[in-house]
This record gives sequence, structure tokens and C-alpha cells, in this order.
Amino acid sequence: MRTHPRTASGGRGRAGTSHVRRLRPDRPTLHTTSTSDPAATDGCTGTPPTHDAPAPASTPAPARRLRDDRGVSILEFVGFLPILLMVGMAAIQLGLIGYGVNQAGSGARAAARAASQGGDGGAAGVTAVSGWLDPNVSLEGGPGSDLTTATVTVTVPNVIPLFKSYPVTRHATMPTDD
Repeated sequence: MRTHPRTASGGRGRAGTSHVRRLRPDRPTLHTTSTSDPAATDGCTGTPPTHDAPAPASTPAPARRLRDDRGVSILEFVGFLPILLMVGMAAIQLGLIGYGVNQAGSGARAAARAASQGGDGGAAGVTAVSGWLDPNVSLEGGPGSDLTTATVTVTVPNVIPLFKSYPVTRHATMPTDD
């Protein structure tokens, strides 16, 4: 194994090797001071400081605050909490409306498909929709016409007390099978 010139053990930082760096003889050593008193040198090159800096003025102990600001963050949170709750409830309400649109479309397709094949389209539309949305199915056309159209209206309940329930209506049309 070859020895690496910068490490004491010859390794390159592997486990069990020393990480002490050897100084190259052609580079000067930075800390060459004959005294061990760090105040007598500038702490870097080992030479005495070249300027006389005034001693820093002692700062008085911080005075006690006139007003204590503990608890301010909880007051800010309590002030922001109603807004945060309204945004969360609005997001839930939008999700419910999207779910209602999806359910109404599924119910309309199921009702139109069943009615176009001569089945009970109203029952198929009600079965395809979640019961808590209170679906209302109406059919147009049927056997004897070329197209069957189903309309499903669901009522999405409100989450935010200030608003009314939201009705969602979807239509689906299928060719009538003879």
C-alpha cells in the first residue's frame, strides 16, 4: 500500500487511520510563537498586534422591558384561527361540490343506460348515487324514441353555515336500443 504524504498513517481518511495532517517542509508554519500567551499575539501569525485597539466599552445589563411580550403569539394565533377555519371549511365545501358533480354524472349515465335498454332508469340512477346526496332522477324519451335523456339533480349539503345547500344537475343521453 502506498503512503499518502499528507496523513500520518498513509491512509486517505479510511476507518482506523489518523486524520492528522502533516505539514510540508516547504510551507511555513502559521503558528510560530515562542510565548503561550494568546493575548501577546494577534492569534494568527504569532506576531504582536500592530495597532492599539481601545478596549470595548462594557455594555450595561439589558434593562427589564417595560412591557412583557409573552403570550403575544398565542393572541395572534387566536386572531388568525377563524380565517384559517373558514379557508379549511371552504376547501371541504369545494371537495363536496366536486363529489356531488361526480355522483350526479354517474347517476345520469346509469339511468340513461338502463332506460335506453328498457329497464327502470329511475331506480338505476338512484342506486348509482350516494343516498345522503338525496338524488332526484327524471327521464325523457325511452322506448319508441331514438334517444333517452336522464337528468339527475343532487343536493350537496353545506359545511359553511352562512351558505345554503348547493344543487348540482347533470344530464346524460344514450341511444335507445330496439
